[in-house]
Amino acid sequence: MAWRDGTVTWLGHASLLVRQAGQSILIDPVLDTSDEGWIALLRRVGAPADLSGLDRLDAVLITHDHRDHFDISSLAMLAARFPEARLILPRDAALRAALPFASVARVDPWQDLRIGALHVTALPVVHHGSSPVFAGVGPRSLALGYALRGGGRAVLAAGDTGLGPVFNEIGARLGPFDLAMVPIASGDPASVFGHMHASPEDAVTIATRLRARRAMPIHWGMFPVIRVSHGPVVDRFVTAAQAADMPTIVLPVGGTVPIRP
Repeated sequence: MAWRDGTVTWLGHASLLVRQAGQSILIDPVLDTSDEGWIALLRRVGAPADLSGLDRLDAVLITHDHRDHFDISSLAMLAARFPEARLILPRDAALRAALPFASVARVDPWQDLRIGALHVTALPVVHHGSSPVFAGVGPRSLALGYALRGGGRAVLAAGDTGLGPVFNEIGARLGPFDLAMVPIASGDPASVFGHMHASPEDAVTIATRLRARRAMPIHWGMFPVIRVSHGPVVDRFVTAAQAADMPTIVLPVGGTVPIRP
């Protein structure tokens, strides 16, 4: 399959392929098709999109080190296929294996990078990664989102996050965005999860604060990590977006959308 420049492909859950400004970027790739290990524990309900035909890979962006975003087996496979690609991840993410990428960059919030003609900015979000200390004792590691600007287009991948005022700042500093990929399926009930996960309604608010022209839901459809079915979660997102006059695009796994219509 040929993926055109100026497009985003949803690979399932929070995994995305962005083709922009002549660059090919994967975000949070979880591509393992086995039913073993941690994937079996999460009881995956769908397979990721097939990337066997991917012709090039310039960089992999990791938002945080939770395993539904940071899969070492997928990264090892990608490094073997595309050893010249760059790996970019939060500064304190727990890289659990040495991976033969051309370079590994550890970044902080608001740090800027160049990938060819693509301008990438690491962004703060309302979330965190794992504790680097056994049994969860100690500080939590960083979680990030990423803004990608270039080729006359701007997208934002929020990874996983709750609702917070930081998105007003991001929108003011870097917006508007042609497309915002926002997580929808881990924020219920808000009294328990709202401090670090967005509900479908929160996701629409995040997109609005980012000054997004369109919003696309991610973090759903692959792992049944919440107690409500995925269909109603997407329906809630679309209903809230309609009420907020926010255009949306809901993709099937493997579906591709132009960054600009």
